[in-house]
Amino acid sequence: MPKASGESTPSVEELQAELAQARQQAAEYLDGWKRAKADYANLKRETDARVREQWKAAGVSIAMHFADVYQNLQTALVHVPPQQAREPWVEGLRQVAKQFTSVLQELGFTLLTPTAQDRYDITQHEAVERVPSDQPVDTVVETVRCGLRFNGEVVLPARVRVSAGRSDTSPPREEGIDPAKAGHPTSPHKGEEVDRSGQ
Repeated sequence: MPKASGESTPSVEELQAELAQARQQAAEYLDGWKRAKADYANLKRETDARVREQWKAAGVSIAMHFADVYQNLQTALVHVPPQQAREPWVEGLRQVAKQFTSVLQELGFTLLTPTAQDRYDITQHEAVERVPSDQPVDTVVETVRCGLRFNGEVVLPARVRVSAGRSDTSPPREEGIDPAKAGHPTSPHKGEEVDRSGQ
């Protein structure tokens, strides 16, 4: 198509300048789009994390109440009279306790149930009382309420009674050993004299 009179043809330099400007704008638009995409990804990640934390908090709150109910069930089973251990209602309680465990596991929880003589661990246990005991000091004597882990993390420490050792501070006597025969004669009581005549 013939050009209109008076219309000049752009020079090569002008075309190169326009092309460079277009490329610069395209790079700016691409950079802005990348930043917007990264911002959206960060926002989505933060939102998802916040939602997960909210669900976790709600789940832990509910599970904590279930832990109390489960512990009450276990306490009831422990105190079942031996002559009634095979009764249908007792078996029913055992099945309910198993179902509690299964449901909690499906939700990502595992029960934390320390046993007697387990070492007291402040990261997993909450000591409610120190009691005299023949067990080693700082070992679990009794579990008052089970704890909970959520995906491997302790979210509810188990409440336990912890051994304070013997209430009698005297050294324990070895069972079956007579101190006199073991070569450790007992000291005389105050006011008594030791007969050294050999008679």
